[in-house]
Amino acid sequence: MPDSNEDHRDAPHKKHDCFEWVRLTILFLTLIAVGFAAFFTGYIAYYARETMIGDQRAWIAPRGAEFAGPIEVGRALRINILYENVGKKPALNVTTGNIIWAPFRIEENVHGEAWLPAIPAPPNTTCVKTTVGQKTVYPASAGGPYRDLIYVFNREPYPSVSEEFINRQETFFIQGCFTYRTFDEIDESPFCLYVQPTRDDPPEQWTFRFCPSGNYAN
Repeated sequence: MPDSNEDHRDAPHKKHDCFEWVRLTILFLTLIAVGFAAFFTGYIAYYARETMIGDQRAWIAPRGAEFAGPIEVGRALRINILYENVGKKPALNVTTGNIIWAPFRIEENVHGEAWLPAIPAPPNTTCVKTTVGQKTVYPASAGGPYRDLIYVFNREPYPSVSEEFINRQETFFIQGCFTYRTFDEIDESPFCLYVQPTRDDPPEQWTFRFCPSGNYAN
């Protein structure tokens, strides 16, 4: 027959164990709640900072290109790359280094217009080798667009403008990357452009267009 006195003696220990489990459970849940609170507090602070930076930072936006001199067979070709700062803060240490370009063949469609079946531009990796520059570019409200002069058809194996380009048998693409500093971060705006020849216009009036890929900003 069970000893009722022993049951009575064990009762306080059972209650103590029960309270201990309750206390540990509450402590565990409290730690979880504190951890979640810290995580969400940090996330909110990070999101607020990113939102503030996104709203107030500099943003370099390529706007296209234009010919900056005569287009003549046997000479190099000068081009202005056009860009603006569409953000709210000056972009610091701006550079457009590491420009690459290459000609490619084009065809004519049934209407005798230049037709580009594909633009053989490789993936734009020009930002990888670009170094930080010295120029400061102010927001667009302060004026613009800015212009950076570059040269193409100025080195082997394409040392000068060719008859094929003048005669609309070939055109060329340009890839490059703007790098700049804003809020102590280095940001990039790679771009890819090509020349679209037109049938009845002289080469000086041909326009630059953006490639289907290779253009973005971060």
